[in-house]
Amino acid sequence: EYPNGATGVFITSTGEAPGTNRLEIVGEMGKVIVESGKLSWTRNEIPTSKHCRETESRFGGPPTWNIEIPVGGGEPEHRVVIQQFVNHISGNGPLVADGREGIHSVELANAMLLSSIKQDTVDLPIDSVEFGKALNDLIEASPKTPQTTNK
Repeated sequence: EYPNGATGVFITSTGEAPGTNRLEIVGEMGKVIVESGKLSWTRNEIPTSKHCRETESRFGGPPTWNIEIPVGGGEPEHRVVIQQFVNHISGNGPLVADGREGIHSVELANAMLLSSIKQDTVDLPIDSVEFGKALNDLIEASPKTPQTTNK
């Protein structure tokens, strides 16, 4: 939840087969989807909030129109990022994102984990002491695997 009342949902997984590589953003004026090399925009003719205030219908949404926006083929994202990293450490260019940017994704992942553990919402930045304690509690509660010894 954001201070202005907007909500956001972030769902990610690396354990799906077959997986989906999709970015979807929904807002007042419609929805943008990036998937399978295509960018689609379903544009609301009026803002969603105005439709909700003025409609007498219990279901449905505002009138929309669809736009397909062609996007270039491009290169696989990881290859580009790795090449730019190599270029940077070789003194031949900037990073795509440095550690100051990368830490935000770690903070978000930690917040999702803490929220799941607490079964409650958490604020960013998370309380590092509370997060550390929650991780230690998980470690203590986890089943112990017998240690193997080399003879």
